Amino acid sequence: MASAPTVPLGQRRPMAVYANAFDVTQIPVKAYEQYDVGPVRWRHRIVERLQNHEAPRVFRLCLFDGKSILYSAAPLDLPDGTSGNYTLVVPGKGRVTVKVARVAGETVTFDDLKKFLTGKISDQTPKVSVALNLLQFIIRQAPNLKYPNNGRAYFTSGGSKDLRGGLQLFRGFFQSVRPAIGRVLVNVDISAAAMYKPGPFVDAALEVLNIRANARALSFKKHSKEWNILSQFFRNVLVEIKLPKKIVTKKIVGLVEAAGRFPFTQESEDGSSLPTTVEEYYRKTYNIRLAFPDIIGIELSRGSGKNTVIPAELCAVAAGQRYNRKLPQNMTSMMVDFSKFRPEKRLEMIVGQKGDRVQPPDVNNGAWNITRQHLHSPEIIRAWAVVDYSLRLDQNVIKAFMDTLEQCCTARGMSVKAKPSYKRGNGVGSVDRDIKEACALALVSAGAPRGYNKPPEIVLVILPQSAADIRQDVKRAGDVTLGVSTQCVREDNIAKFSGRQLDQYCNNIAIKINARLTGVNSIPSSPAYDWLTKEDFMFFGADVGHPGPGVQNKPSVASVVFSYDRHGVKYSATSRVQQPRQERIGELGPMVYDAITRYGKVNGKAPRRLMFFRDGLSEGEYAGVGELEFQDIKEAVRRVWAEVKLNDPPPLITYLIVGKRHHVRFFPTNPQDGDRKSGNVQAGFVASEGIANPIAKDFYLLSHGGILGTSRPAHYIVLKDEIFNFDIRPIQEVAYTLCHAYISATRSVSIPAPVYYADKVCARAEYHFDASLRYIDSDGATVASSSSCGKQSFNLSQWRSGYAQTHSSMLARMFFA
Repeated sequence: MASAPTVPLGQRRPMAVYANAFDVTQIPVKAYEQYDVGPVRWRHRIVERLQNHEAPRVFRLCLFDGKSILYSAAPLDLPDGTSGNYTLVVPGKGRVTVKVARVAGETVTFDDLKKFLTGKISDQTPKVSVALNLLQFIIRQAPNLKYPNNGRAYFTSGGSKDLRGGLQLFRGFFQSVRPAIGRVLVNVDISAAAMYKPGPFVDAALEVLNIRANARALSFKKHSKEWNILSQFFRNVLVEIKLPKKIVTKKIVGLVEAAGRFPFTQESEDGSSLPTTVEEYYRKTYNIRLAFPDIIGIELSRGSGKNTVIPAELCAVAAGQRYNRKLPQNMTSMMVDFSKFRPEKRLEMIVGQKGDRVQPPDVNNGAWNITRQHLHSPEIIRAWAVVDYSLRLDQNVIKAFMDTLEQCCTARGMSVKAKPSYKRGNGVGSVDRDIKEACALALVSAGAPRGYNKPPEIVLVILPQSAADIRQDVKRAGDVTLGVSTQCVREDNIAKFSGRQLDQYCNNIAIKINARLTGVNSIPSSPAYDWLTKEDFMFFGADVGHPGPGVQNKPSVASVVFSYDRHGVKYSATSRVQQPRQERIGELGPMVYDAITRYGKVNGKAPRRLMFFRDGLSEGEYAGVGELEFQDIKEAVRRVWAEVKLNDPPPLITYLIVGKRHHVRFFPTNPQDGDRKSGNVQAGFVASEGIANPIAKDFYLLSHGGILGTSRPAHYIVLKDEIFNFDIRPIQEVAYTLCHAYISATRSVSIPAPVYYADKVCARAEYHFDASLRYIDSDGATVASSSSCGKQSFNLSQWRSGYAQTHSSMLARMFFA
């Protein structure tokens, strides 16, 4: 193996912190047998019945993996030796017969795991992975059987908070087994979940609709607005049906209007069929008189003549159900507030952790002030426009705001050649026309010659406080249709700021505008960063954005951003549509090919170094997806070199993963090492000892100064490294330096700028889809077809044809930042 290059490094200061993890002091010594729980539904509930009610002597000490496998530290005493059939009653479901059979093959032992931790095995083999998973089940089994959970965390009602809207928040605890060098750790963290509020269905429905009335208000017609809201909210929710002497639990599949009047045919004892209604049935069968026969009811099954309809007034939402959909916008901030804890309160179970603090020059805990500073390469505004959609702003207020913005742009070094034109916007449905007319007015105001057809440098759009639809139309018009840079501001921000606060707000807008005009706000620098960028280089960021939880008929969107300048601060972006929830970037090769080709056109030469930051891969995808994507990058390079007939050696490539979805947190052992306001470890702390992965070069970097709650470090996993030859220190310094390069921030951010940009490009996918595809609908889109087995097959070609690429004039502009 070639030796690592000598890379200069910046100053570091050793620092000791606590981490929210503790040692597993004893790894199990017993061997575990595996048993398959036969192909039936409701396995979780079946296993619970077997362990606690039907055959506790046999199954009580088993561990269930949540899918189909039971683990036992001793052979199970099954009726047929290695297998057995059990017939049992699952509450709310009925009688079920299940087969439990021993899985042929080796027993699970922990011998290979011990060798892996001590370095005697260099790869995480399948035996090691199975042993780690089993250890995970051992630790999670007891609380997961007792409390609502998502497999990784369990939640309790202690300290719960009412969200209204039929929901409440539960606090919970996350537990995860992690291999480290020489030991196994359990990562413990505080979590939170939204839960369906238990109680009468009628009360819940009124609360969801924010109606303060009695149950009679629920007499909606099918497919009315209220009907659709309730249908979506309660789909697949379990309800308890209270009948004399029993309570039955069932799942909602739909709603029925005027449930008490719902007609059906009832078979009598003599075999004859008589027409009746739900109201009459409950009166005769259970002596229950419905108080509200005209309101909606619950449908439990579907089919001609087989509908089961229950009056809403007899139902209650069952306790312990997690809400798995995206929270409504008005509840998101409440969830964030509920989840925030100062570091000292979050710290419960800890293990000592050593690390360093990387200290970039002239930065105060990851923040800096641009007041009285000139931008590195300020741009020129020859023409610009204002489109006003505000509901309550006076034009004099808008003029004063624009004057302040112009002063801030000028103070930062930008040259403003003309006053902005003003256009009163007409709203949704006319945004394209509004922006076109505003552009024409701006060119006239700037004295552009007749026939000049380039758009103005920037169109500033003033939005009302709630204007998601207008903003979407603005960004689609600017980024895709017209090819003009846009900057949105909200009227409430213009109205509430004055004096120094208004200056700061306008300064923040000014640096965004400068970057979107291809200007450079600042140049990142550190010894390792400067060494890397002495050779021709490119930074890449890549991400895949997936549809929300439970949505199966929307595509995923893959994005790649790449730097094309000599400082590594100007980026271009490309994106593609792919199959839902596919994590590997399917067209990464062509995207990297396009990126290197564009770099060559801009710079007239090829890059010598590529540093690729990949967002979003989980630990199980490192070897598979990560390796395949690295080969895709290599193939793209070979293709460019072959087509251009380059004699230069191909670039060295470093491929690393940046993880954000983890629960590792750090806490200062010495208050002097913490931020005075938030109590967090100061920005720049990097940890590569104590909780390091035994097979991968990895580290945790806390790159941003925390403001509220406990800061989350980013987890970096270096999969391939041809540039630094796995010397981790310069990689840490380059990553931290890039966290200071996000163009629209005046503080370091939590992940390197190219990763942040790739994430933003994925989030902007909604601006690129044709409106007929209904991509932004919360209930999912409608473009799907049915296969012969009754399942939906995804029509990717329709989504691809309805996905418009970025306007060519915007490719060099950082519209996504």
